[in-house]
Amino acid sequence: MREAEHNLPKLSPNATVDWHRLIKPRLTVVGTHLVLDRPLIYRAVKDRPVVITALSLKSDVLLTLDRDDFHDLLGSSVYGLSIRTPGEFLKGVRR
Repeated sequence: MREAEHNLPKLSPNATVDWHRLIKPRLTVVGTHLVLDRPLIYRAVKDRPVVITALSLKSDVLLTLDRDDFHDLLGSSVYGLSIRTPGEFLKGVRR
């Protein structure tokens, strides 16, 4: 949640207000426990928890606007977890 809130000012002027009104009240913070049979090698150390959490929740896709840190993973997958921008995801759903 801290990462999302940190990046909200980069979006529309209403993004922070909408986040606190519409999204944050519906979020639940959960602990994660994940055991991988191979190492998770990912250069952006600060974003490893994001990938690990998505994997531990058995998510199908991780949506991110972070092109700087996820650029080498966008359009591919990690242990079967698809990494997409929201736009790429919506284009795929529409097809």
